[in-house]
Amino acid sequence: MDDWCQSNCLRYPPNCPESVCHCPQTCEAIGEIQGREGADVYCMDECLTYKSKCPTDRCHCY
Repeated sequence: MDDWCQSNCLRYPPNCPESVCHCPQTCEAIGEIQGREGADVYCMDECLTYKSKCPTDRCHCY
């Protein structure tokens, strides 16, 4: 996701035109942290923020 989409999709209220951006709504833990308590919340905290620090080997967002 480019900076414009990330900034606009993750603000409230979101400005995320589907013709321009794909804006994830939720994230799930994958890989080594899948199934651990709090892992999905960790992914949402890391990934669904502007200037995301989303570990793609641990989190899948859609």
